Amino acid sequence: MHPCATGSRYYRPWTMNAGAAMSAHHHIDYIEVPSRDLAATKSFFTTVFDFAFTDYGDDYTAFEGVGITGGFFT
Repeated sequence: MHPCATGSRYYRPWTMNAGAAMSAHHHIDYIEVPSRDLAATKSFFTTVFDFAFTDYGDDYTAFEGVGITGGFFT
């Protein structure tokens, strides 16, 4: 479930499905990074690292399939 669906601004994987979120010992499951300009951030990460994004509103975008799953928020 995504943060927009829960009404929460921040994604908290341990509150959604505790068993799945912490299933791997010493493994980062999800990372969120602040961004002042989502369009510029997406452009940079797409160009340099070939990221693909899924937008969730105007202030959150998520990425996956690049070795780690996460998102950028404003």
